[in-house]
Amino acid sequence: MEPGMTFKGGDRVSRRDGGTFSNGNHVVTVKAPSASLPYAIWFEETDTWSSASSLQLVSSAPMEDLFPETPKVTRQSVLDEASKLINEDRASDYGDPKVMHQLIGDFWSTYLGLETKLTPDQVAMMMALMKIARSTSSPKFDTYVDLAGYAALAGEMSIQG
Repeated sequence: MEPGMTFKGGDRVSRRDGGTFSNGNHVVTVKAPSASLPYAIWFEETDTWSSASSLQLVSSAPMEDLFPETPKVTRQSVLDEASKLINEDRASDYGDPKVMHQLIGDFWSTYLGLETKLTPDQVAMMMALMKIARSTSSPKFDTYVDLAGYAALAGEMSIQG
């Protein structure tokens, strides 16, 4: 497998050595990476698995396939859901975001032994960076929603002070 390459459900793969799979085909569809066996890839057509290192990507599954819980992901649907979360759900659960982000910043600053306290907008940006890091291994609809929400909060807190 190429360094850093991973397969996801719906990808079409072939064997690096040009061989066939147990059903006689040269190309099969990835059902899912194995949760229990590192680098094991399950196939839809054969319900068997193979080592990811012996496979090569033929075609990648469309990004929409990564979001089965959402019929059609659009930039507007991500922004709408983020707006709902930061203006309604999260606000009622955690209170004022600036106050909460300042509290998180105070805790982090103390834990890290920083002389200068982290600001609420810096905390929101670091939370956004966490979401970006998570998206590299498991992109999900809610990851992008949260990312948009943190970006909106950081922008507001940074500009309004």
